[in-house]
Amino acid sequence: LPAGRITGVADPDTWFDGTRGIFSFEMPTNAVSADIWLSQFADGRGALRQGRGFKQSPARVERFLANTEFHAFLVYTDKAGNASVPSEPFKFKLIDHFGHQ
Repeated sequence: LPAGRITGVADPDTWFDGTRGIFSFEMPTNAVSADIWLSQFADGRGALRQGRGFKQSPARVERFLANTEFHAFLVYTDKAGNASVPSEPFKFKLIDHFGHQ
């Protein structure tokens, strides 16, 4: 299946400590769910699935390191259970805004 596309990532409204983000993405109409994988490398080496089974955008992804550059990849599944190729890498870095911990 062709790749979807991540269009953005933003801090959540609360608990903006750089370890969670709100991801916006585009999926084809035949997609039933999407997963987001994170890697520190643009080629996807060592990627871990940090968000799974998203039905729509935007979606909250958690458990990554604050103040660290990552590359996110979107992989979606269609009704037949076929998985797409990973999206182009989406480079981002979320900052820990809780300066007085």
